[in-house]
Amino acid sequence: MCKFFSPGERERVGTGSEAPIPVAQSWLVVDVMVKLPGGSGESVSLKTCIRVIAFLTAGLYSATLQGQGASLPQAPLSATSVTGTDIGDRVNRALKSCGLQCTVYIPAGNYSFSTTIHLELNPFGKYKLSGDPGAVLTYTGSGDAILTPVNNLAGSSQVLIEGFQLHGNAHASAGIHTMPTNRITIRNMVIAGFSDGILVEGTNSSNIYDNLIANNKNGIRLIPTLCGGQPIQCGASVSGSPFASNAIHITYNQITNNAQWAIFEDTVMVGHGLSEALNNLYMGNDFEENGGAIYVTRSRGTVIEANYFEESPRQVVLGLANGGSGYRAYGPVVRDNYFTTLTGTPYNIEVVNADSALIEGNSELVASLGPRNCFVNMTGATRSWIGKNAIYQKNAYCFNGVPGTPPAGDGSFFFGR
Repeated sequence: MCKFFSPGERERVGTGSEAPIPVAQSWLVVDVMVKLPGGSGESVSLKTCIRVIAFLTAGLYSATLQGQGASLPQAPLSATSVTGTDIGDRVNRALKSCGLQCTVYIPAGNYSFSTTIHLELNPFGKYKLSGDPGAVLTYTGSGDAILTPVNNLAGSSQVLIEGFQLHGNAHASAGIHTMPTNRITIRNMVIAGFSDGILVEGTNSSNIYDNLIANNKNGIRLIPTLCGGQPIQCGASVSGSPFASNAIHITYNQITNNAQWAIFEDTVMVGHGLSEALNNLYMGNDFEENGGAIYVTRSRGTVIEANYFEESPRQVVLGLANGGSGYRAYGPVVRDNYFTTLTGTPYNIEVVNADSALIEGNSELVASLGPRNCFVNMTGATRSWIGKNAIYQKNAYCFNGVPGTPPAGDGSFFFGR
C-alpha cells in the first residue's frame, strides 16, 4: 500500500512508540509484507518512507510540457515551402505561420528579392533565420534587406541570423539593420554591396562574428537613436527615449574593400540624454584595403585589440576633429594589433580628439615608407598613455603631423618605442 502525505503533516511510521516524523515535503509510505523465517507463515508489516521529489518533479515537468505544447518552438521550416512573391516575402510568411517560434531555413540557390525581411524583436530567442552557404540572396530594393523592427515587444531578443550570402545594389540602404534591443547575433554571413553592410542603431549587447563583409560603403556603422510613439518608431527626429549602441562585440571577421570605413562609430546626433557609445569591442578582425579601417567618434571605453591592418589610407582614428567633448573618444584602448605600413598610410594610429587613450603592444612590418609616415600622430588628445610598441619606421610619434611628442603639460606619458 502506498500513501501520500501533504507538506506539514506528521505521521507515525511503524508501530509502537517511535517518534513522529515531520513531513516537510510529500513522502511516499510503502507497506512491505515480509515473510518471517522458519515456516511459521507469519508476516510483519514494515513501512518504508521514500522521498519522491525527483519523480514528482519529472511528472510535473512532463505535465507542464504537455500543457504548454502549443507554444513550443516548431521544427525547422524551409522558406521555399511557403508561397510568396519573393524570398523576402516567403521568409516573412514562414515566420508568421509558426508564430515566430521556429527556425526558418533558406536552402541553396540564387534568390532575387525586393521585399524587406522583417525579423520582429521578441523576447527569449524563439526563432532564427538560417541559410545554406550556397543560398545567395540579392536584394533589388532601395531600403534595408533585413530589418529588426522594435514594434511593442520588449526584452532580450536573442535573434540569430546566420549562414547565407546577402548582396545589395547601388540604391540599397543596409544589408542588416538592427534596432534597439539586447542580444542579436550575426555570424557566418557574406554581406556585400550595400551603403552599410550592417547598420547597428541603438542595439546593445550583441555579437557580430565570423563574417565576410566587403565592398560596401561602410562595412559596419553604429549610430545612436531615439524611440517613441505607438507603434514604436525610431530615428534622430523621433521624440522618445535615447539608445546608444553599447557592448557591441565585432570579432573574427574579414572586413575588406569597403569604400569609406570598415567600422564607423558615427555620431549622427548628441544631446537628448544620449550617452556615448559604451564599451564596444573590435577584436581579431582582418581589415584590408578599406578607405579607412576603424573610426571611433563619441565613445567611452572602446577596445581595439589583436586586429590585422593592411593597406588602408587611414587605419585607426580616435575622436572627431574639432568636435569638442561631445565628439570625443574617452578611454579608448588600442592594444596588440598588427599593421603592415605602406606608402599612402601617413599614420597608423591617429589620436584626433581623445582623453586617456591607451596604446601599447602594437607591432608593424614596414613594407614601404612615404615621406610622412608616423606610427602615432596626436592632434587633439590629453592624458594619453603610450606603452611599448614594436615600431620600425623612422618616426614613432608625431604631434600635429610633425615628428615629436606633445608638450609636457598635455598629461601624456610615453614609455619607449
